[in-house]
Amino acid sequence: MQDLKLVYDFADRFPRIEVILFPLVFVAIGLAIFYYHKKGVTENERLKTNISNREYGMVFGIFFASIASLFSTFVISINLNEYFKTKKNYDNKEYKIIEGKVQHYHPMPEGGHDSEHFDVKEIYFEYSDSDISDYGYNNATSNGGAIKENLYIRITYFNNGDKNVILKLETE
Repeated sequence: MQDLKLVYDFADRFPRIEVILFPLVFVAIGLAIFYYHKKGVTENERLKTNISNREYGMVFGIFFASIASLFSTFVISINLNEYFKTKKNYDNKEYKIIEGKVQHYHPMPEGGHDSEHFDVKEIYFEYSDSDISDYGYNNATSNGGAIKENLYIRITYFNNGDKNVILKLETE
């Protein structure tokens, strides 16, 4: 039994706040457009459609905020669903643990545009810094990640249907 150092543990993660807040910025922009046209634009100018510039801006702001709200709901629900699905697997111990040396290691290039992947005892793992679709370990070596060829590691993981998601990573 090797003495291993904890590198990543899903238990330390929370839902990605940046993924949740980013779409809401567009809702705020739409509401700001509406408010600006409601309070800051006069009724004087009429467009060819016989609607005032003020009314047009207000309608556009509400339309923009509505579309952004739908998009936000979609993005936030997918993100939270993935988080709670992963948390359920972790909390209910619905995972496997494998220990051994990293083999067939393929690092992600410095410029990105590829994934990092490797095997441990013929179990395949793949991840990328740019893929935030799950809550598993995804820190490529080119950006400070810990995985390298022949490194002795212990991985706690589950298969989400698409790939093996690393819930816990321990290295020598």
